[in-house]
Amino acid sequence: IIITAFVIISLCVFTYGKITATKPDIKLAMAGNIVIQPENEDKFQALLDERVNDINNDGEKKVFRPMYYIFYGSTQTGADYQLAMSQKLSIELMSQETFLFIFDKEQAKHYMSLPDAAFLKTEKWAENIPEELLVKDEYERAYGVSLKNSKMLEESGLDGSDMYLFIRCITNHEENRDALYEESIRMAKEIIR
Repeated sequence: IIITAFVIISLCVFTYGKITATKPDIKLAMAGNIVIQPENEDKFQALLDERVNDINNDGEKKVFRPMYYIFYGSTQTGADYQLAMSQKLSIELMSQETFLFIFDKEQAKHYMSLPDAAFLKTEKWAENIPEELLVKDEYERAYGVSLKNSKMLEESGLDGSDMYLFIRCITNHEENRDALYEESIRMAKEIIR
């Protein structure tokens, strides 16, 4: 009886937690050798949550930030860990639920080699950005923006000199993905200011 009661209570608590959990309005994935101190992370998260619009109309404003720690050339993490993080990031890129990505320099170079349709060209979302802040591929097409001058990162106490913002192109227009995509573009403009 005690075990049955425990299982039922556990299921109820789990279900209640899932139903009442705050769902993020957008996601911002960060990948590479990006390490953020907890106090700076809290400030950055607060600024993101403050500036995002409540597009899912749940009365809460929330940005979810999955982190993918991928350190090329590191001996501290094993090859299995690097492979697992890279696979998780690849799934995130294909999900069409996350459109904003912040990469370090190594990740930016790696993902710049993806086909044309992977990331939105900066000319469509980043106006008046100096040439030296644009991340270009071998054909001089700009897809990313350096965050070294980002006011939002500066306010958070973060050094954006090795962070680059990219926007994943939308290929799936089902459900509310268009609203998610438009809000991601708007937030990208807030982040690069």
